[in-house]
Amino acid sequence: MRSLTAWRASLVGFALSAALLVGIGWLAFSRITELTTANAAVEHTLLVRATAEGLLSLLKDAETGQRGFVITAAPEYLEPYTAALAALPSQIVEFRRLTADNPTQQANIAVLEGLIDRRLIILREGIAARRESGFPAAAERVQQGEGKRVMDTARASVARILSEEDRLMVGRAQAQEQRTRQVLNASVGGLSAAFLVLVAAIAFMARAVTERERASAKQVAAEAVTSAVQKSEEHLRVTLTSIGDAVITTDERGHVTRLNAVAESLTGWTQSAASGRPVADIFVIVNEETRQTVESPVDKVLREGRIVGLANHTILIARDSRETFIDDSAAPIRSATGETLGVVLVFRDITERRQTDRELLMARERLAQFVEHVPCLLWEAWGEPDAADQRIDFVSAHVETMLGYTVEEWLATPNFWLTILHPEDKDAAVSAAAAAYRTGDVHTNRFRWIAKDGRTVAVETRATVIKDATGASIGMRGVTVATA
Repeated sequence: MRSLTAWRASLVGFALSAALLVGIGWLAFSRITELTTANAAVEHTLLVRATAEGLLSLLKDAETGQRGFVITAAPEYLEPYTAALAALPSQIVEFRRLTADNPTQQANIAVLEGLIDRRLIILREGIAARRESGFPAAAERVQQGEGKRVMDTARASVARILSEEDRLMVGRAQAQEQRTRQVLNASVGGLSAAFLVLVAAIAFMARAVTERERASAKQVAAEAVTSAVQKSEEHLRVTLTSIGDAVITTDERGHVTRLNAVAESLTGWTQSAASGRPVADIFVIVNEETRQTVESPVDKVLREGRIVGLANHTILIARDSRETFIDDSAAPIRSATGETLGVVLVFRDITERRQTDRELLMARERLAQFVEHVPCLLWEAWGEPDAADQRIDFVSAHVETMLGYTVEEWLATPNFWLTILHPEDKDAAVSAAAAAYRTGDVHTNRFRWIAKDGRTVAVETRATVIKDATGASIGMRGVTVATA
């Protein structure tokens, strides 16, 4: 009786085990079927994305081909344009087929198709303009900007399509992940009925090993980050020390974090004294002419978030009241995410340059006054003296007194001196000037000019040849005086 009972119990146990295995098998099969469906949905999303991106790529190919033809007028440049025209209709049909069950994407493709049609019309009109009216007409159509606006709108339309697919991808990927977990749980659940203790032990062991490995990885990463930061700080310190310009860096509030040696010298502030103070206390600047305080470029960068520079005539007033002419620029320091972390201000002493500029300006003014009152014609020309395109860049105002022609008339007409030569002197004068240009010699030339009022004016010209760095003749300058 006891054996029968044990037998029956074993049969019941086997039956229950068999039923459990069958149930687990059915559950696993159904979840695998659902997982296959989820995988297909994810692959479908990726295919829709690829098709949308392909539409935009074909439109770009059409643009590229049209642009190449507009620039060169070579028919072979239209190959990408022609290929895109052929491929776009089937690509649009394929997108409509893939999204037939999605009203949102059907609406999006309708908008995009209209933009594609409009862009192709604009491209076709540009090609026709190039063929019929030439490059200027085609370029004018491009400059109107309609093509760019349509293309920008098409890009935005594709972006909306991709955004919709990204939204669908999230849900489908979650479903895929959920089905994967369910299949895994169903399979593991059947085995865990027989090996529960072993599975639990292995799970706890794996968790402990994972935690130890994770802690070790975090420690290694922290040490690597610390080392990299230290190296970066040292590299920054060496760079700021070595740079020839003055550099001040601030935090996001505009408080000083670092000065290099040049900045310390120009401002009169040391790194330790300036650190943590508002940059306006350290970098005090005024206008040279009005002596009014100039807004700190650091404040402007923090307010506007862009690179700014100083206006001209700016003076830096040091801590010890020294005044230095400077120019500078300031730029935001941004994180990888675009957040403004501070500002870097770079400036330099331009006192010597300002003095040189002043002296140069005074010298130019003296020269201009001298030239204005010299009773002869001073001139400078570029190119061969007997060439039709010789360019006269300078002629003194005495030309109006000597010949009656204005300075503007001389400068507006290439090789003007040839056009007023006395016919009897033209060949000899041109030959002498051309020979001197070729040999590079200083030369004296005598000839007659016809004044604006018809007078004949005998002149003597003494000229030198202008040469480039290789010694080749590139122009002439000289002085011409009336001899009678």
